[in-house]
Amino acid sequence: MKLITLLLFFKTFFFTQLLILNGQTLPKYWGNLKCGKYTVGFKSICVFDTTRKYVLSCGDTSIAKQNKESGRPILINMWYPAIKAKTSTLKIKEFFDFPSSEGTNVFFKKLNNFQFKNSKLYAVDENIRKKDFASTADTSIAERERKRNLIFEKYLHSPTISHRNAELIEGIFPIIIYHQGLGGTIDENYLLLEYLASNGYIVINSAFQVTDGSGYDVEWYTGVGDYEATFSDFTFIINYCKKNNITKSNQVLLTGHSYGANCALTYVGQGDQNVLGLIPLDSDYGYALNNFFPNKFNPFVNEKMKFYDELPMFCVGRGEAHFRMLDSLKNSKRYFLTISEMTHNDFTAQGAIGRYFCMDYVVEKEKYERVRYNYLNMCKTILKFADAYTKDRKNLKKKDITLFKGWKLEVSVKGEKSSLNASFDPTKNNCPTISQYIDIINNRGMDKMKETYSMCEDTTEKSKLVPDIFDFLYENADSLKVFTYLDWMNNIGEAEKNLYNIYYTVFYLSFLDSGNGFNYKKAKPVYQWLINHFPNKKEGYLGMALYTLATGEGDTEYFCEKVLETDPNYLNVKNSSFWDEHNKEKIKNYLQKTHE
Repeated sequence: MKLITLLLFFKTFFFTQLLILNGQTLPKYWGNLKCGKYTVGFKSICVFDTTRKYVLSCGDTSIAKQNKESGRPILINMWYPAIKAKTSTLKIKEFFDFPSSEGTNVFFKKLNNFQFKNSKLYAVDENIRKKDFASTADTSIAERERKRNLIFEKYLHSPTISHRNAELIEGIFPIIIYHQGLGGTIDENYLLLEYLASNGYIVINSAFQVTDGSGYDVEWYTGVGDYEATFSDFTFIINYCKKNNITKSNQVLLTGHSYGANCALTYVGQGDQNVLGLIPLDSDYGYALNNFFPNKFNPFVNEKMKFYDELPMFCVGRGEAHFRMLDSLKNSKRYFLTISEMTHNDFTAQGAIGRYFCMDYVVEKEKYERVRYNYLNMCKTILKFADAYTKDRKNLKKKDITLFKGWKLEVSVKGEKSSLNASFDPTKNNCPTISQYIDIINNRGMDKMKETYSMCEDTTEKSKLVPDIFDFLYENADSLKVFTYLDWMNNIGEAEKNLYNIYYTVFYLSFLDSGNGFNYKKAKPVYQWLINHFPNKKEGYLGMALYTLATGEGDTEYFCEKVLETDPNYLNVKNSSFWDEHNKEKIKNYLQKTHE
């Protein structure tokens, strides 16, 4: 017994010392995830793209005129394999210490303020809403916010495995560029980026800020510049790494979350960008049936298919993802992984690891733990994909990927469709996927779709598909089909459940110009339909209020007042959506001016 005890002691001592020697003592929130063999270095530098002008005063009129204009600042945040460092590891909040100088101090001050505001939003506020708090203690608004602030402080001061400015190891390390989602901050997916760096990758993210620095206000946030600016940032970063010999490897993969994933996917379609692979995390392209990019950037057209030829894509999404648009990139090798119980932000460290810091106060502790471990296992799976196409140079097969509870994986080789998007076969399954419903509508008509829907026995699953089909029809079908479908939704009791989705889809596709123009006239009759059928709900009045504000046609005051009559708290309750808050401000400002 003494010998066994002694051996166990030396084994534990050796393993502990190994972690310390490698500088890779892991924070507890890493759970069962083990880092790679490399110490992780981190540096943040600012370089300038002098081919593009940028207003560094960012709306601050006190800045001297001669200091206002410069090249576009490109923030390069880099995680990389490093020589063992003696310095302490960084805390999460230290990722926000940007390399400010006299010329860039206004820009970085605004960026820094944004980071703290949105980091709290995604790491804490979105993770622990009123319904998530355990009700055994004080759950007043003030107490909930006090606890959220405590959680955020704990999150910010938690250790990472990164060492600032540790010496980069010279080697053949592939580059991975990560683009965060709308409103995303530098820490959005920091654990994934550290994990990849510890396994021999140089991982970079940037600010991807608004286009030229002008017009900043309180709600300034990143990732909302025009697409050309974003794509140029990708190109600049890739070229910067080549010119400065950051690595001996010429391999580049692109990844990102949400809007960032969309940008990575669409960038490839702009031409041969020498990108080796794509890893989109919960991209809108996994769900949307419409193309929300300007026509000239649309990647899903025949003339752009050649840019995706043989390009491997590892697409990760929620359980309801159908990947119809991505599956149309038939020349690429497509991996479609869905993970149940994950919400949109759980595919980021802020979402999934943020849940770890909320654990003391939430009701569903077991669910929060399952989500965190799903995220950690997702990190392992992403590494396996990256290694297969950069280091191992082998074709990753379905059997090579470990599937955990609630995971499903589809693999589509060149020229094949995923089973999610194949033609519907009622002998195999009595419920079509969203893609199959759309095919039935297009090829066999609306009546056949209704008949198929009525035969589907999975009431929960088919109910989820109803709003998705509306989204597709509103953008692509004629008015007759749209209103036939709305009437059918109402008859089966699904319209009222989906009022917000109908309102928002119409707003998004008609009131926002993403390069394809506005379409107010198409929106008006849908909002009138909502008012006629649901006069005691706000969505129709809200849509018409925005219509009259945009066009000057109609009684704006009447519709604004009806919004407040049907929902007296509308202006006081904060929504998570940027556009919801933006539209609320429009109505609030209008009413203030009207009643002055």
